[in-house]
Amino acid sequence: MLPDASLPAAGHQANPVKGRPAGLTAREVEVLKLAALGLTTKAIAQQPVISPKTADTHIQHICTKIGASTRGAAALFAMQHDLLP
Repeated sequence: MLPDASLPAAGHQANPVKGRPAGLTAREVEVLKLAALGLTTKAIAQQPVISPKTADTHIQHICTKIGASTRGAAALFAMQHDLLP
């Protein structure tokens, strides 16, 4: 376990932000919303203007954080946590 001071440096949030379940970052929530709407990784990358590799990395981190093994499971998580319009 990392000390609290090390969490942000390691890419983790010390305290989850309200409205962001499972400790997701704001960008991860944005990417999850787009993935839940059925966008491809390439299309997701065009929305917040990031590279497809970065979008894919976000998707992998999201799935790890929420315990999802498929995009369908991630979409269900997004719906259950009221992240979709």
